[in-house]
Amino acid sequence: MRRRAGEVCLGQNAVRKGVAAFLILAVGLTGLFLYGKKPGRGTSAATGAHDQHEDEHTGKLKIGKQKYTYDDTIKAYLVIGTDDSGNEEEKGDDYVGSMADYLAVIIMDKTKETCGVVEINRNTITDVNIIDRYGDGEALAVAQICIAHAYGGSKWMSCQNTVRAVSRVLGKLPIDGYYAVGMSDIPKVNHAVGGVEVTIRDDFSQTDPSLVMGKTIHLSDEQAFHYLHDRMNVGGGDNIARMERQETYLKAVLEKASGDDGAYAMAIWDALEDDAVTDMSDRDISALQNAYSAYRNEGFFSLEGDTIEADTFHNGRLHEEFYPDEECLADTLTDLCNLSPVVKE
Repeated sequence: MRRRAGEVCLGQNAVRKGVAAFLILAVGLTGLFLYGKKPGRGTSAATGAHDQHEDEHTGKLKIGKQKYTYDDTIKAYLVIGTDDSGNEEEKGDDYVGSMADYLAVIIMDKTKETCGVVEINRNTITDVNIIDRYGDGEALAVAQICIAHAYGGSKWMSCQNTVRAVSRVLGKLPIDGYYAVGMSDIPKVNHAVGGVEVTIRDDFSQTDPSLVMGKTIHLSDEQAFHYLHDRMNVGGGDNIARMERQETYLKAVLEKASGDDGAYAMAIWDALEDDAVTDMSDRDISALQNAYSAYRNEGFFSLEGDTIEADTFHNGRLHEEFYPDEECLADTLTDLCNLSPVVKE
């Protein structure tokens, strides 16, 4: 009922700079896994990092009508890749957040000593909080999860609103931190790794004719952007196909970077450090570092479900709506969080 991508091999010298780069590329868009040496520098001035995630948690989840409990110690971190639809350089009333084009949750079970990544389709339908520029608002709208990032009065509010929506999709699983980077930064990442080779399996003739279907191409920076970003007018235009391309790119970068002792991770970190938005503290990064260097890697999980076209925004235009399969979601979280169903008496 669920698809697990290929496992990724991790080096024992995983450290903070590599972890941060992994947080970027784990979304399948921009970054690298856990290699390198711990840097002396602190978090970027653009991050707004803090230490609110000190306490690990155990708890309860509800998926559909079924309740679950978990006693394991779980930490979860959200990686966000945003498009360029908003106006995030403005402030106050003029601020409009971008759409969250890619979402992935890193789940770490400290009891079982495992780590895994759950990819969330940006068209997943869920309740989204309609918050104002101060971050206030209790109203909910049933919408694609990607629009949660459009609300709020700053990049950090947009991320926090997205965290809330993602947690809701995952049965109210607490999210301990987020790391967001823009899709427009894809060329920087590709440049940092010197590009990778991929086989083109979709029709890009309307967006980038140089990406010839069936050809194996070493992606230039511009080609990498189109390969990872474009969805409309590519093949069938569906987001699942784009997620598969993002996963292919991720694997290619990881294969290229294996054994490089962190050089690519450091290059990616340097390229994106000023642009990332995160609330993760040094302690959060260190926890991920330690986990991925020592824990069993469970790989990547893509949720199965149903995709339909509907007038989501009531504007007369059809948009993709994705509805995750509840059994698939429950199985995935059972694997990663060691869930136990609550038996009705």
